[in-house]
Amino acid sequence: MRKTAAALVVWCMLAGAAAAGPTDEVLGLWLTQSGNGVVEITRCGDSVCGRIVGGRGERLDINNRDRSLRARELMGLTILSGYREAEAGWVGGRIYNPEDGASYRSDLAPGPRGTLRVTGCLGPFCRTQVWTRTTQRGALHAAR
Repeated sequence: MRKTAAALVVWCMLAGAAAAGPTDEVLGLWLTQSGNGVVEITRCGDSVCGRIVGGRGERLDINNRDRSLRARELMGLTILSGYREAEAGWVGGRIYNPEDGASYRSDLAPGPRGTLRVTGCLGPFCRTQVWTRTTQRGALHAAR
C-alpha cells in the first residue's frame, strides 16, 4: 500500500510538471537585452502579459507616438499582451517598445540557460532579442 501511495504521489508530481509545459518557462522576471529594463511576465487569463517593473533611463513614455500618452509612467506599464499558447512558447501577441513608441507583432519562446527569445515584427521584418532571467525586481530603477 505504501508503494502504491508513493507511486501515486510521484506520478502526480510528474503530471503537474508536464502540465506546466515549456510555455510556463516564460513566466517570471526578465532583464531586457539592453540591460535597461526589467519586465515581469505573468498569466493573464488564457494568455500571458508583461509589465515594466524596473529599469533605468526615462521614467515617462516620452517616445509614444500618441502625444496624449507621453506623460504616463513607464513603471508598471503593460508592454506584452494578447499571446496565444503554442508548443514552443507564446505567439501572436503584441509588444510595445518604449524606446521608439511603437507596438509590434510578437512571439515569446524559452531559450537555453534561463533566457527568453522575444521576437518583434513589423510586416515581414522581424528582430529577436534575448532577455535573461533575473530575480531583481525594480533593481535598475533610478529616479530622475
